[in-house]
Order: sequence, then C-alpha cells, then structure tokens
Amino acid sequence: MKHLHLFQNEKFTEPYIEFINKNYNPNDHLFLIIGGINEKITPRENVIKLNRSIKSIYFLIKKMYKSEKILLHSIFIKQLVLLLFIQPWLLKKSNWIVWGGDLYSYKKKKRSLKSKLYEFLRSIVIKHIGEISTLVKGDFELAKKWYLTNATYYNAVYMNNEQNEYMDKIYNRKCESKRSISIQIGNSADPSNHHKEVIELLKKYDSENIKIYCPLSYGDMEYAKDVIDFGKKVFGKKFIPLEHFMKMNEYMSIMEKVDIGIFNNDRQQALGNILPLLYLGKKVYMRNNTTMWHEFNGDLKLFDINNIKTEKFNDFIKLDGDLKELNRKSLESRFDNNAIKKIWDDIFNSSNRSRN
Repeated sequence: MKHLHLFQNEKFTEPYIEFINKNYNPNDHLFLIIGGINEKITPRENVIKLNRSIKSIYFLIKKMYKSEKILLHSIFIKQLVLLLFIQPWLLKKSNWIVWGGDLYSYKKKKRSLKSKLYEFLRSIVIKHIGEISTLVKGDFELAKKWYLTNATYYNAVYMNNEQNEYMDKIYNRKCESKRSISIQIGNSADPSNHHKEVIELLKKYDSENIKIYCPLSYGDMEYAKDVIDFGKKVFGKKFIPLEHFMKMNEYMSIMEKVDIGIFNNDRQQALGNILPLLYLGKKVYMRNNTTMWHEFNGDLKLFDINNIKTEKFNDFIKLDGDLKELNRKSLESRFDNNAIKKIWDDIFNSSNRSRN
C-alpha cells in the first residue's frame, strides 16, 4: 500500500474513490473514511470506514506508518490533527488536499480556549506539512501567508464521471423554449454563501417570471431555515429551497434548468456547482475578491455580483452565445479524464521525487 487516503464521507468521496480505482492499481491505495455524511460508500476491498474507538485509532496509526504517502483530503478531523501534531515525523510524507472550509476556518473567531488550542495544533501541523494541494492556486498562497508553511505546492482536482456524463448529455440536448428564468443561489447551507444579500439584490426582479433554486441540503440547518423563511417572504412560491440530498440525475436536472448561477461565497467554495454551470453555458455571478475569481476570470467569462445592483432585468439575463462556447472550451481539460489523471500522477509520484 503506497498511498493512504484519509477522508470524511462527503458528496465527492465516492466519485473520487471510483476514479482512483479505475485509473490506478487499487492495491496501491487504501481509503479510510472517518465520519462525514451518512451517504453509503460502495463496499470495496481497499475502503474501510473507521469509528473513533481506540481500536480504530490504533489501526489508523499503523497504516499511517506503513504507507509511503498520506493524503489528507481536507483537515476537519480533530483526532487526526492531534495524531499528526504528536508525530510530526509523519508530516514529511503528508499532502493536505485543501477543500476550502478547512483553510478558511483560520478567519473564524476562536472564542473558547478549546478552539484556540485546536487552531494552535492545526497551525503547527500545517506549517510543517510536506505538501499542500489546492483546487485554486490562491488558496496555497493564503496557506503560506496564514501558516508560514514551506510545503511544496501541487494542483488538485476532483473527478465525477457520472456528473460529466450528464453534462455532456445536457449540453448536446436541443434547447427548448422557456417561459421563465431559473436562478440558482449558492451551493449549501453554509453562511459563507451570504444568501440573504443575494435575495435582497434580486428583490427588484420579483415581478418577473423567475424561479429561484437554493441548495440547502447540508451545512448549518438553523441557517438554512432562516434563509428559507426570508426567501419565501420575499419571493413566495418563486423561491424553491432544495432541502434534501438529491441523486446525481435529479440534481443535474435542476442544473439543466438553471440559466443564471449566483455565488456570493466569501471564500473558495462551490466549484462543483460553478464550473459545471459554466461548462453548460450558464451565466455565473461571483464575488470579485475571492481566490476563485482570480484563478478563473480571464480564461472564463465571469460576472461580478456587484453588477446586479445596477442591472435591469434584460441585462441581468443576457448572455452572449460566443461567451458560452468560450467557457466550455476553456473548461474541457478540467473535465477530461486524462488531464485529471495527469494532475494526480504528479501528486502520487511526488513521494518518489522526494526520496530521489
């Protein structure tokens, strides 16, 4: 076993395991799943779900020592941070694949002594970790700035073959004439989406024939309820919250309907929604001060969310056909299996380079 993958079970855990087992020797990869959502993981010989018992922790430590490389798919698991802190020699062969919230938690206020202690442990682990892989380069720059790390940088990307197949079907499907304009706000019930700000921006279009889809199936459920109440108050039945996890075909059917995506996230987040929408030729608004904007604006045609303040409805819904094709062309490699495999080849082979 060369590569030990440590995961929480999240919506892209299963597709990633499928991608690795299909493109690499499964005997070289072991996936240990610790916590996360309750979605079922397909049983495989190289996938093990761990609880937080002493026996599981001992098993985890044993595998960490036996592996050539440890891949930390996000750093959300407190016990794992503690294990790495007290065994710093394991950090040289570790690669932190940043998801977003695990990096930007740096900015959250630490009120309790416990949270301050945990952030201290995290800071030591991140400072001395061997490698960091991010979905956008700007997140690595922030990791260096905030944690003074000397880690080696690698690009990373996650693959979902099922989603890609649906995207190609949707793109090649003949467009039907539509009566209403469908708008998607955000990707989750995370307060970093700032849903209410968007709802306020869109309020001036409330008399138009629109539908507003709002994915809120995971995250802070108290926050989700607050958003739903506010959205219903402003838009009534035009506001459609997506409160439950959906199968891929169901979610992609929503994406097919969407004409405009608005992502008011104040950090790197929602790329699993933003990039597919752009690939499908949809219009996407974002904040202009995030690492995502700086990474993609230029190669892709994005729209500044601040523009909505002064836009009339016809300008808001307008998207030039040439720009749609430009976005698709620019993103082809992002969804290409061979291109994604090359990215992970670089990450997996780095352990060999560091020993040579």
